[in-house]
Amino acid sequence: MSGVAAVISLRAITAACCSLALGSSPILRQVAAPGLGDSMLGLVNKGGTPGARDFDPQTVADRRSQRFIAGGIRNAFPAVRIVGEEGDLGSNAEDEAVVKKAMMEAKIDLSCLDAKWATSKDTMLPADEVCVWIDPLDGTREFTEGRFEFVSTLVGVTWKGKAVAGVISEPYYYDFNKRPEGSSANARAMWGCPLGDVGAHVYGQDDWTPSTPSSERCLVTTSRSRTQG
Repeated sequence: MSGVAAVISLRAITAACCSLALGSSPILRQVAAPGLGDSMLGLVNKGGTPGARDFDPQTVADRRSQRFIAGGIRNAFPAVRIVGEEGDLGSNAEDEAVVKKAMMEAKIDLSCLDAKWATSKDTMLPADEVCVWIDPLDGTREFTEGRFEFVSTLVGVTWKGKAVAGVISEPYYYDFNKRPEGSSANARAMWGCPLGDVGAHVYGQDDWTPSTPSSERCLVTTSRSRTQG
């Protein structure tokens, strides 16, 4: 019916973000991974001085990952606004071929969070009031230095400017941590929603529960690039 705005499920779009963030992991690892070297980085300096703290690099992995995630969201939820960290990437035949192949191999499962997110706690939102924010490779500087344990992919969902869901994918997590029994995954994803008591979860690990922080101390989390380390 004309004039009626599309309405989307917050659970479904968060599931898409989770699937796509995890699905971008092979794209990143194809460019750089332990033992692979850095010959494929396609490095561009967005600003600052190489080697200095203000250095702001961008690699082919940033660009391909953003194309992949944004394209998947756009295909599933065409009315939703999308903002990518890397801006308007224009056209690049090689990158687009890599992303197209990854799209064909990826599984975007809009029901993948149903086991931990009950239908009764889902929220329906007007699509034109929703925005998806993509940082396709957070920790690009560390990525170029081979410090893969500090690399992540971040996807957030806002409604009328308010954060309502988010995903953190760690594409190299199991290069540095023990895999769950029976798993061959390299990446781990955490997701959460502050609405309806949904909470925070690790994708695919239904028995995971967050630790309770001590009431006697304040815990501050920041990226390595924002420290002197």
